[in-house]
Amino acid sequence: MSDPGRTESDRWLSQANEDLATAHVLLDAGLVLGHSVARLCSECAVHDPAFAELRGRVKNLDHFYIDARYPNGLPEVTPAEFFDRRDADEALKAATEVMELVRARLSQPSQ
Repeated sequence: MSDPGRTESDRWLSQANEDLATAHVLLDAGLVLGHSVARLCSECAVHDPAFAELRGRVKNLDHFYIDARYPNGLPEVTPAEFFDRRDADEALKAATEVMELVRARLSQPSQ
């Protein structure tokens, strides 16, 4: 629930606390930490070469993690000034390709 007395810094600190708790759970479970699509593809490629091929086509998604979300992610301009419709279309196409490969692999029986 929203607390009207909470400051912006309180909100960021609260989320950071949640992120830290989640990081501990993921680490204890031995799960991959991070948001880099390129790195995740590289790690998955160890088990499935299709991810190595995918990596080159979708690595630009990494720019949308910080650069497209935070005003200080890019020097001198805001994300709204830098990214355009073409960027968004290409990102959606790449994200769809990632999801299609992951869904296909998850639907296959374990070997």
